[in-house]
Amino acid sequence: MSATAIRAVVRRDLRRMVQNKVVWGAVLLLAAVYLPSVRPPSGSSPPIEVFLNRAGYDLVTYTVPVSVAIGYNAIVGDRTQGRLRTLFGLPLTRHDVFLGKALSRVILTAVPVVVVLLVTQYIVFDVYGTLHVVPFWVMGGWILAYAMSWTAVAVALSARVSSRYTALVALFGVYLFLSPKFGVWVSVVEPFVSQTLTSSAEALTYDTLAQAPWWRQSLTLLNPLTACWRLLQSSVAAATTGQSLLPLPLLAFALASFLGFVTLPLRRSLTRFCRTDLTVDPDAIDLATRLRRRLPSGSGGGCVLRSLSGISDSDRTGESPLSRIYLVASRDGRHAVRDGPVLTGTLVLLVFTASTVWTTTEPSSITPVVAQVTFVSDRLTTTAFLFGALVGHRAIAAERQSGQLRTLLGKPLTRDELLLAKASSRVLLAVGTILTCSILAKLIFVFQLGEVRFAAFTAWTLVAVIGVIVVTCLALSVSAITRSTYRAIAGTLGTFVIFTQVWKSLVTPAIEATVAGESMAVVAERSAGVSLPLALNHLSPFVALDTIEHALLPSSGGSSVPPGVLLYSVGIVVLVSVTALHVGRVQFVETDL
Repeated sequence: MSATAIRAVVRRDLRRMVQNKVVWGAVLLLAAVYLPSVRPPSGSSPPIEVFLNRAGYDLVTYTVPVSVAIGYNAIVGDRTQGRLRTLFGLPLTRHDVFLGKALSRVILTAVPVVVVLLVTQYIVFDVYGTLHVVPFWVMGGWILAYAMSWTAVAVALSARVSSRYTALVALFGVYLFLSPKFGVWVSVVEPFVSQTLTSSAEALTYDTLAQAPWWRQSLTLLNPLTACWRLLQSSVAAATTGQSLLPLPLLAFALASFLGFVTLPLRRSLTRFCRTDLTVDPDAIDLATRLRRRLPSGSGGGCVLRSLSGISDSDRTGESPLSRIYLVASRDGRHAVRDGPVLTGTLVLLVFTASTVWTTTEPSSITPVVAQVTFVSDRLTTTAFLFGALVGHRAIAAERQSGQLRTLLGKPLTRDELLLAKASSRVLLAVGTILTCSILAKLIFVFQLGEVRFAAFTAWTLVAVIGVIVVTCLALSVSAITRSTYRAIAGTLGTFVIFTQVWKSLVTPAIEATVAGESMAVVAERSAGVSLPLALNHLSPFVALDTIEHALLPSSGGSSVPPGVLLYSVGIVVLVSVTALHVGRVQFVETDL
């Protein structure tokens, strides 16, 4: 291991990454989503500790995509493109390459995060008239450490896998499991341990974490993301009020948990990277071998290629298009069900839905049943978004990336028929899975509360089905345009962020400023009927879907959404879905494969 060699790897990697479009897109997305929402409303500046906690909460959410975009292809990108062998032909060891890559990606992550923090520091001075340097940079230091830790984990996973898509899926799985936003740790791990230690899986609440039993404290802080957030809150409180929220032993345990999140994956991945046989390049495998590996064994045949093998060119005119579409759609559905990511995602979503609904629906005098119904609907909608993106983004891009698309189109099948068959099978698969999740949530809801609530069940199922159809169509469109699965998932998530966070942070305020003037309620109010600001704001399908959910699941006595607004929202959802498929079709038909 040589310091000179590591510096050479760092310089080379930084020069390459500065020109990476994915990195620039993630950085610009961070600025576009976070900065417009960080400034508090004029005339109502909260205490500085509240402002810093809110800014920190937003940053721990929005910096993760930047860290993942910078680190996920650090080593696996060179491996799949054949550059790794060239590097090893130079006077470099595997330690040099691994440490140089990790160091360059961590440095690159720090730059945009520091720039965003400097802009936030200026906003603090503009709002409060003083810099609040110590508490602000205490918060900023933890945000910087959090972002760099995710980059380190991304680099570690990148050294262990053989494709960039696998690295992205693994990172998403880690975030899904640990992030408090999804609640898998709180809904699955903590109840399981509680059942083991106390014979009760009920969630116990405490005013502060210090009042909880020792095992509860340890279990909560064992989650490194929660530990980092607790460290941030305690540090800000100590810098502003002079009193930490956690005692010193808990702070030490949280720090150890967070450091383990960074160091353990790096250490284990470095060891494995140094021992892995890299003589087989995945891209060096010929097309026939890749196709043979993907074809299922036996006569059952779950692959589209095998399904069409019996169709001759003369059958192109003899068989009706509907017959060919049905044949491809049915075989593609079977193939998708056996696909590893889809099968894993289905099991994860079922467990996620069951665990969260089970642990959050119970008879309570504090939380009314209506609120719990709304929570179930929100959870199903989130599930629908995730599964729609998972199913749709692989539909065309996976066939193109593996080389099967040319072989498939060599059969008596047009591109329009292929795209329509793929869309039909993927939408039906997504809808069927969401219906299963909805029925499971309904059974748990009835068992926990003893109430049927058939109207609410129908409403939340309908909202979830509409949501999964929209997201699947958007993902299919991106999949038909892009050339690889990892670009398809990145494009799908980017589209989702644009129509949700960016729309909320930039588009809605622009509509209010230019059309609605100073009255922010004009856009948010649904009871006034269709107006120009509301019509413009509802061009986002997710805003329209939110309106449909409010109409079907009113929080009080009756729906406040007029029929005209509801019909307009339904029209926007349909229009966006159809437009997305049309755009994907045009690009797919005209693309040179």
